[in-house]
Amino acid sequence: KSPWITALTPASGQSAPGKPAIVTVRVDTQGLAVGSYRDVIHVMAGNLSSDIPVVLFVAQQGPILSLDTGGVRFVAREGAGSSATYTVNILNRGDPASAINWTADLRLGLDWLVLGPTRGSATSLQPGTLTLQPGGNISGFPAGARYGLVRVSDPAALNSPQYIMAVLEIAPAAAPAQPELPAAPIVFIAAAGSSTPRQ
Repeated sequence: KSPWITALTPASGQSAPGKPAIVTVRVDTQGLAVGSYRDVIHVMAGNLSSDIPVVLFVAQQGPILSLDTGGVRFVAREGAGSSATYTVNILNRGDPASAINWTADLRLGLDWLVLGPTRGSATSLQPGTLTLQPGGNISGFPAGARYGLVRVSDPAALNSPQYIMAVLEIAPAAAPAQPELPAAPIVFIAAAGSSTPRQ
């Protein structure tokens, strides 16, 4: 019942397997101070109920640092290396006239994870890109999991720093091969009124 939630439509309806009901939540940020706001939508169906959190963040003007993924996974085989590379998009979700000047550094995983490039810029229309790949002598690692943590930061940006968790899973040499699927989503960014988004 927060005053910044101005409409919840429809207030009732039906859903069925494979046919979800869509509820639209409208908010009005007029007059709200910078900060986080939270409320809950309570949905009831007979004697069943569920609470859905609604979170609103009102930001100051300026850049807002964001990443298109929070984690990547690499798979390798004991005694072999890996040529897999993941590209993480570094996004500016803030003021369209602002830019993010980011740097990336390894907090964990110095013995196996390689970053490149470790600095760059991002605007609301052009994300920055950071690549992650296994390096070092991973062919000499025993079977098991290794972890890495990447910090991406810009002291001038809201929501900074952001972190990426990296996992390297090394399967025993005799284990059957497993398929590896891409983990990162595809992100499209377009200016308002534009018909050509950029990937």
